[in-house]
Formats: sequence, C-alpha cells, structure tokens
Amino acid sequence: PFQFCCIMGRLAQILLLAGLVCLAIAVDKSKFRTCEQGSFCRRYRKYIGKVQSEPGTVVHSVEASSIKLEGNKLQAKLRFANDKTVKPLLLELSFFRNDVDGKPGIIRTFITEEEPLHPRFRLTAGDVVRKEEELQKDTVSVKDVGGATEVYAGDCKVRLRHSPF
Repeated sequence: PFQFCCIMGRLAQILLLAGLVCLAIAVDKSKFRTCEQGSFCRRYRKYIGKVQSEPGTVVHSVEASSIKLEGNKLQAKLRFANDKTVKPLLLELSFFRNDVDGKPGIIRTFITEEEPLHPRFRLTAGDVVRKEEELQKDTVSVKDVGGATEVYAGDCKVRLRHSPF
C-alpha cells in the first residue's frame, strides 16, 4: 500500500506538471506586444547600447544653469552627457516635514521627460502617496559648492552632484 501511494503521488505530480506546460504553450502570444513594438523598450535598448559601448563614461549630468528653487521644490535638467541631441529629463525634488513631529526629511523625487511624447503615468494623489496639499512644506535653501549643489531643508542635506549625476 505504501508503494502504491508513492507511485500515485508521483503520477499526480507528473500530470500536474504536464497540465501546466500545456497551459503555457496554449497562450496566444499574438495578443502580447514584443519589445520592438513598444517605444519605451526601443529607446531603452538604444540607451543601454550607448552606455555599454563606452564603459566608464558619464551617462547623465545636471545642467547647473537650469537649477531653480521655487518654494519647497527644486527643479533641474538632466542631460545625456554622451549625446546632446537626446532630449533632457526634468528632475524635481520636493521637500516636506513629517506631520507627527514636524521634523524635515520627506523628499519626493520625480524624473520625467521634459517634453514627453504623450502624458506619462503619475500616481494619483491620495491613492498610494499622500496629497501634497496635506503635507507641511519645508523651507529650503540652495548652495553651490563647485561641481555640486547642496540643498538644505532643516537639518537635512541633499548633495546633487552635477557630473556624473
């Protein structure tokens, strides 16, 4: 009886595995896009190709003249250092205070295309992250330190190295 149970258990495992393989083969692959059909994937592969073809080179750099501070938000342009024809990205840092104890230290970071081809997905405020209106904005100051920009919010400091980013 014991050998019979082991054999039946093995047989059940083999049948289950065979069923899963059949399901995997039965997927209609024409209903899914390939990487070549997606613009992001094509651009990313092109980008990675450039990075890998020149190891040790700087990939992105902060355009120092583009750094601007408005209230609790700092914005800067990120350039692809190896090809000036690539459109820049936009870096945005937002500084907030903690609701519980009022201490600084909450930093939201967004990197997006400066001129996107179409609107990109952004988390809905109040869905996963709290709405900015609900957060206490922090007082921010900026200091240029030669090759980098230091951003101060209370006793917190962010060092934004220009090259490489």
